[in-house]
Amino acid sequence: MNRHRGAAEDVAIAVGATADDASTDHVLRLISQISRRTNLRLDMYRRGIAVADARGDVGYACAFKHLTHIDKQDQEILEGLIDRLQR
Repeated sequence: MNRHRGAAEDVAIAVGATADDASTDHVLRLISQISRRTNLRLDMYRRGIAVADARGDVGYACAFKHLTHIDKQDQEILEGLIDRLQR
């Protein structure tokens, strides 16, 4: 699947460059912030899907579902990074 490189993948690259605890803490805070924003976007997309479904607008519902899928993938990556950094 050919898709754009998301924020989660950019952060994954940055994680590889962290060497000390201060850098790790900084990256952990950054990833956590991105994760919270991703969760907010997922909530917006879910509301958008509900509205589009209620209006019978299949096109918008499909678009929001596609965006939801992408952000869910990014969220899984972010959660994995957070887990690894907290060890």
